[in-house]
Amino acid sequence: MNMKIITRANPDFVLNMRVKIKMSSHSLPIFCLTNTGRILFCDGMFKYIFGDNMHSDKSVRITGIGAALVDILVNESDRFLAGLGKEKGGMTLVEDKDIAQILSKTQNRPVIVPGGAACNTIMGVGKLGGKARFIGMRGDDEYGRIFENQLMECNTEPVLSVSELPTGRVLSVITPDAQSSMFTFIGASTQLMPGSITAEMFADTAIAMIEGYLLFNPELMDAALMAAKKAGCLVALDLASFEVVNSSKDRLDEIIKT
Repeated sequence: MNMKIITRANPDFVLNMRVKIKMSSHSLPIFCLTNTGRILFCDGMFKYIFGDNMHSDKSVRITGIGAALVDILVNESDRFLAGLGKEKGGMTLVEDKDIAQILSKTQNRPVIVPGGAACNTIMGVGKLGGKARFIGMRGDDEYGRIFENQLMECNTEPVLSVSELPTGRVLSVITPDAQSSMFTFIGASTQLMPGSITAEMFADTAIAMIEGYLLFNPELMDAALMAAKKAGCLVALDLASFEVVNSSKDRLDEIIKT
């Protein structure tokens, strides 16, 4: 995961402040490690972090919730991509069999890593030595086991339910110009139910990192927000993409106001 790291940030920048950071959609994630060992992070367009109780030594964990997806990365040519009938860049929803079919056409060895917007951020926290936890739903299959094992290798505590559906995955065809064209199968992530999200999942958490794509499932988003607030942690919301913002602007306004 590409990231920009700023170490030893002034703790006054993080503590007892309301921080709004604006970034372009092409910026790298920023992680600030404070002198007290806490982490301020920003990944995507905006992050809001409210620092009213960040001084508590009892809650230093960052817990993320979102889609548990495996990223399958393949380097290929423009001709290969054109042969798939896919316009370069962007994301297309597909079925599991479509990803398998595309992989059968490439001679290049794919790289398999955990993915998903919230998951990528949380793994970054874990790699930097922060206390990290991720909540999601994986399948009872090899991809799901790879996902969970690699979370633990990145010092991230997995809180994963298991579904009979296959683990969600994203095939990224990366062309020589570094453009990534994504084919996404949501899979088991669709089975993460609002009723399964509890405050206990956010225990000992300072910041709940909630994936913006949950806005496409309003009941799940509401359940995550309610559980996080009940646990007494602050909320950082990843706005995901401009499509999410455009389709959910009214709900976002409500979340920010409350």
